[in-house]
Amino acid sequence: MHIQAYKPGDTLFFENNKNEVDTFLILDYETEERGQKQGLISTKPESDYWVCITQLDKEKLNGFGRQKTVNGEIVNYQWLVSLVKYPPSQTIHYNFSFMTFYTQQDSTFGTFHSDTLTLNKKSITNYYAISHGFPERLNDPKDIEQLLWTDNEGLVAYKFKSGIWWTKKSSR
Repeated sequence: MHIQAYKPGDTLFFENNKNEVDTFLILDYETEERGQKQGLISTKPESDYWVCITQLDKEKLNGFGRQKTVNGEIVNYQWLVSLVKYPPSQTIHYNFSFMTFYTQQDSTFGTFHSDTLTLNKKSITNYYAISHGFPERLNDPKDIEQLLWTDNEGLVAYKFKSGIWWTKKSSR
């Protein structure tokens, strides 16, 4: 299902070619079943599934507009990836939201590549390249224009508009 690489409590470490580090915490998963008959009106049935993530360096929070209480503390977070499944047709749509990165709901996960790409000394094989859904909105050099994702590790790299790549160094 492409998102099973994460467990609540996982910490993700990313590094760029200048040895700067960015850290993120997987908070939890959220689910919701929607679509019910209400009188003469029926809404389309769907099952929603979200992976909730927050940036640990609060000075860098960018795009984390949702809030929830975790262990008595208010935490800003966003949905890293959300899946919407429409049961009658078994169609799944994906949305990605990571800092300034966003895609439109789409039934494809991204463009699959079986080659090996080396970024910041990390080799990445069998990955999905996911492009920003609104490239015309990317104005800041730190806006994220692309994500790389593998089935085994989840998010493995992201690229700023300036060309700087951040690659996953580890998770625990």
